[in-house]
Amino acid sequence: MKKEVFISVPGSSGNIGPGFDVLGLALTLRNELRARILSPKPGKPLFHLAGEGAGIFPTDERNFIFKMVKRVFSRARKNVPTLEFYCLNRIPQSRGLGSSAAACLSGLLAANRILGDHFSPEEILLMASEVEGHPDNVAPILLGGIRTSGRFNGQIFSFKWPAPKSRLVVAVPNFELPTKLSRKILPKRVKMEDAVFNISAVCAMPEAFRSRPDLLEYILNDRLHEPYRARLVPGFHSVKKNAIKAGALGVTLSGSGSSVLSFVMPTRVAAVGDAMRKGFASAGKTCRIFNLSVDNKGAITQ
Repeated sequence: MKKEVFISVPGSSGNIGPGFDVLGLALTLRNELRARILSPKPGKPLFHLAGEGAGIFPTDERNFIFKMVKRVFSRARKNVPTLEFYCLNRIPQSRGLGSSAAACLSGLLAANRILGDHFSPEEILLMASEVEGHPDNVAPILLGGIRTSGRFNGQIFSFKWPAPKSRLVVAVPNFELPTKLSRKILPKRVKMEDAVFNISAVCAMPEAFRSRPDLLEYILNDRLHEPYRARLVPGFHSVKKNAIKAGALGVTLSGSGSSVLSFVMPTRVAAVGDAMRKGFASAGKTCRIFNLSVDNKGAITQ
């Protein structure tokens, strides 16, 4: 077994407008995890947490990262040694930026690295998708870039799309939107015309990213999840309207929310960020503005 490992994983934004549960991109916003074996014998883990979520997450065997570690060791039919973890979290929690998927992969990858990379990247991706329920967040976190992913015949397929030349301005409001709540509000049936719109919009996105950024304003207007989840995000419509007016190419909920993501050319980053902040302020909410881009590295293991 490897005695000490280092894992770095990016955040992610799922759905990306009309790509509900299948399209996601990795963000240049990273969590870091260092794990080391204190004893080869099983024992209680020790966690040191810093950054986002510090003082909130459990620091014992209840920690989600440790549960993922146990999952890998169980699959490998090995006993979990006594481990110490140092976690630096930069991804805001429960804001639609892939914090859960990042934690999931951090644990899976740390355990797999300790075991000498017992499982392949494809197997790790499948494990993560089983935990998260769908691969739109975990695939770009693991592999980097903008990716469309799906599960077919028991396997996860993920394909990289061209990345836009734009920046990503993300407004992260001062309130959480738990995934369970954002799932619950979705309708069980949708109109045929809405499904057709989303399919056509997703098909147009590679070309929009490659050479037609003017299309983003229109094709990011999802009809399957955003209209319903927007009700849970005070100020969303003002944020979106303000961002477009300030020069954003297109705006969408990040994942299931509450964060809002804009595709922005570099010269308009400051203006769009200020406009999005004012949009949330109009609803009595504050937010943090992140100036990011698509991360093409994916997960890093050492």
